[in-house]
Amino acid sequence: MSNKEAPSTDLASEVKVKLIDPLGNSIEGLKYQIREGGKIVAKGVTDGNGSITKFVSRVGAQLEVYVERFASDGMKQIRTLVPWAENFSVKLASGKVKQTIKSTTDKGSPGEYKRKTHIVKSGDTLSKIAAKEGTTAEAIARLNGMRVTDVLAIDRVLKLPVDKPAQSPAPAAAPAAKESKAPIPIKPEPSRGENGTPKETVNASCDKSACIKVGDTGPIIEELNIRLFGFGGTIVPGKKWNEFTDKTAAAVKQFQKDYMGVTPTGSVCGGVLLALDEFLRKYPISLATMKCECNKCNGFGHGYTDSSKVEMYANKAKKTHYTGTEFPGMHRALVWSMRAAQFYTKVKDAELGFHYLKIASGYRCWQHNKLKGRHTTNHMGNALDLQFTKGSATRRCEGADVDKIRSDIFVKRLGAQLGWGAVNKLSLERAEDGATSWVHVDVRQFGTEWKADRYYATTQGGVDGMPLIEMARLESRFKLINCAGVPPSKEEDKKQAASDRKDVSNLELSDKGLAFIKDWEKFGEKPYDDSEGYCTIGFGSLIAKKKCSVLAAEKHPRYEKYKDGITKDAAERLLAANVAGTVEVIKESVSVPLYQQEFDALVSLAFNTGGISKFPKLMSKLNTKDYSGACDEFADITNHGTSGLVKRRNAEIKMFRNNVYDSTH
Repeated sequence: MSNKEAPSTDLASEVKVKLIDPLGNSIEGLKYQIREGGKIVAKGVTDGNGSITKFVSRVGAQLEVYVERFASDGMKQIRTLVPWAENFSVKLASGKVKQTIKSTTDKGSPGEYKRKTHIVKSGDTLSKIAAKEGTTAEAIARLNGMRVTDVLAIDRVLKLPVDKPAQSPAPAAAPAAKESKAPIPIKPEPSRGENGTPKETVNASCDKSACIKVGDTGPIIEELNIRLFGFGGTIVPGKKWNEFTDKTAAAVKQFQKDYMGVTPTGSVCGGVLLALDEFLRKYPISLATMKCECNKCNGFGHGYTDSSKVEMYANKAKKTHYTGTEFPGMHRALVWSMRAAQFYTKVKDAELGFHYLKIASGYRCWQHNKLKGRHTTNHMGNALDLQFTKGSATRRCEGADVDKIRSDIFVKRLGAQLGWGAVNKLSLERAEDGATSWVHVDVRQFGTEWKADRYYATTQGGVDGMPLIEMARLESRFKLINCAGVPPSKEEDKKQAASDRKDVSNLELSDKGLAFIKDWEKFGEKPYDDSEGYCTIGFGSLIAKKKCSVLAAEKHPRYEKYKDGITKDAAERLLAANVAGTVEVIKESVSVPLYQQEFDALVSLAFNTGGISKFPKLMSKLNTKDYSGACDEFADITNHGTSGLVKRRNAEIKMFRNNVYDSTH
């Protein structure tokens, strides 16, 4: 087996980070490190604006931000970032308040304090401290860079909010016979979550008005359905993945109960988003380990729909080929379900004694099938073979142990089925199918709608997705973010407001949007027929709606003008002129405000197809502010499934919905 991997296709990302304290002030002179895995990619001291030195990473890289501890020489991780654009800027709130303020020990004076503190004692909880100080547990957690679900260590010094006067301290509790330095839960309950999170109820300060619940729609809900699929499944026939359904609510409840250890509600507050972001960090999955080993594709096939391109035939004499599509990457719901399997194996069902070992088989394209003499198609983006060990053994499990993993982890916890009897579920090969020493799990029974190209990924960032808290910011769900204990500062509110949807009369095609169109159109020096058979020149500029050969025979004047070719500079000028006309068409056709990325995606679509009015369903949804529904309509504009157009529409959907400009194809 070769270890050679295809060259990375990850895009470079220029990253800018600014650190602010919980009060919204820039933190100057703070030591920091940015790490990717175990490697330090940037380090230094924040400048007068609280900014770190600009550095270059990769779109989709998982970056850990560390800052200095004031009480020691160590560093503390405050956030994990995933750059999702080529120019990625973010403002991070740190629990640090780097100020020199004289504290007071006067317990009776009514004088004002700039800072109050509390030293944690045995028996303290955030709720008790908050009640005594006339504040809330959330406010204390926010000021100290923690969450209400964190634990408190005895003798920890907590900063207290100063918006309310200090109350006289209650009489000290009688000391325990022997104090322990062990962490204590914030809110003791009879039981705890299996990952160590204390049980808790919804905070009284959260009025639930911002919670995501049954009936809601949007891009962030599609992400929730993908990431929670391993908690019982989230597909409902007749519904889209961007809809919050009863199945979504059931999956949320299972995640809240099993992973978070909180009272299950079935609705998604900011705490659930934070927990899912944490879940990603705790159970990382390397997409590189799933790449095809044929050494002829890029790791995830060529997009072939049958075996004819590799000259592999069921009947060589008749040249009867095998059918089966090489999907564009690994299915994200499958990978996220694998995370759930790791969690249950390691934590919830640890008493079973099983340990995840490795991925035995991931993507297998038609070239790989030909090399190995097989013609199965499950592994073309929709299946994984996983191996496990038991106890202290180093060899993979076999026989009854593998059956136990299938029944107690995958069927009982993940909601998978043995065999392929039902649709829209995770499916498992049985021992009688040959899976005696591995767990084969696949999504082959998913309906066509849930196998759309956008649900597959070829990069680590693509399969992981952006942090849900960042998605909530992009969708302006500020109350939801506030519920998570990470409210945006006033400056961030202003910046976000400036990025709200704008009247289309004030929008123009961005540089990124123009570059996207150029990359997709490519440069044709001589006249050529496009995918619809229309004669085209340069960067997709239409000569006439006839084949070039017909125009040549007719000596069509525009064809005659370009028949000898065009320079790249002239092609760029022609593209700019044509795009300007398309921009005006969009402005005249759209009557609702748009984000820049939505505007760019519409211009790309209209330029590629020759207009926008020919898609009344899309425009009807868009002009009634059904943005998500309008975005879904892109997927149907493919000239009956033309491969190149399917890929371009999916790239435009990513742009419209997620602000990702990806022109690789």
